[in-house]
Amino acid sequence: MNNLRLSFLPVVALGLMAAANGAASSGRPGKGIRHGASGPIAGAPSERGHGGNEAADFTLLNDATTKADKAREDERRRTEVQSQQESAKWAFGSMIIAAFGLLITFVATIFLAYQLYLTRRAMRDTQGALIAAREANDIARDNAYADRRPWLKITDIKFDVINFVNGQCVLLMDVQLTNYGTTPVLSGCLDCKTARLSDQPTVIQFLRGEEGGAGRQRTGDFAPGEVKSVRIIVFQDIDQMVERKSGLIAAGFLLRYRSPEREEEHQLAQLWHFGQRIFLGSLQPFSYDDFIAGKVELVPQCRDTIRMT
Repeated sequence: MNNLRLSFLPVVALGLMAAANGAASSGRPGKGIRHGASGPIAGAPSERGHGGNEAADFTLLNDATTKADKAREDERRRTEVQSQQESAKWAFGSMIIAAFGLLITFVATIFLAYQLYLTRRAMRDTQGALIAAREANDIARDNAYADRRPWLKITDIKFDVINFVNGQCVLLMDVQLTNYGTTPVLSGCLDCKTARLSDQPTVIQFLRGEEGGAGRQRTGDFAPGEVKSVRIIVFQDIDQMVERKSGLIAAGFLLRYRSPEREEEHQLAQLWHFGQRIFLGSLQPFSYDDFIAGKVELVPQCRDTIRMT
């Protein structure tokens, strides 16, 4: 009997310890635990043991929470890094596309500038072609007008009277004019200036319009192909007309006339020489005394056409 009681004591002690642990975990004092007059039954857990278990459980809970937060933070950082890497990849791709776009725009700008240059050159060539065509039209119109316009020319000069009055020479000439054109001449006038051969530059200046003439006569109208003589009188000082020893007379004739088709004025400016005779194509001079005595019959010769329009 005593041996049987001793064998059940350890079992009862384990059961009391389990009940005490359950009561401590639930916060209520365990049922079935009996206390003696002097304290708890031997083998029950103490209050210090319960405090250590709670601290250990709290430490384990904090460690688990810290690990979970760290894991979430690592995951968030990893996600952010991946997002940044993806953004960097897209940014690099966008930069490459933008670079290609910029290159294409640059090349297109070069081609556009070259196209503008070609267009400008084509416009300049077209303008040049238009100017050339206009000039060709003007030349064709002038050529057509030249074929049908009047053309007055001096064909011959005859001297009717050579007189001397108080040192002045009165020279009366019949200037023969011929219209070689196909249209008539409405009106015109003939100017003349004479001088010594040494003073011929003054006659050339007169033919160029820089000096006035000594004689003027209206020519009137000319039909196509008509030949008409216009009488003109020149009063000139003898010493200004003939050299003291011998020489030639320089005479300039300036003919102005108009066409019925155009309002512009046509001109014929010719330089003539008067001498004693023509020998081997050259005009021979006469002496001053023979000219004064009236022993010289003047012979005209055209030397140069200064202007013909």
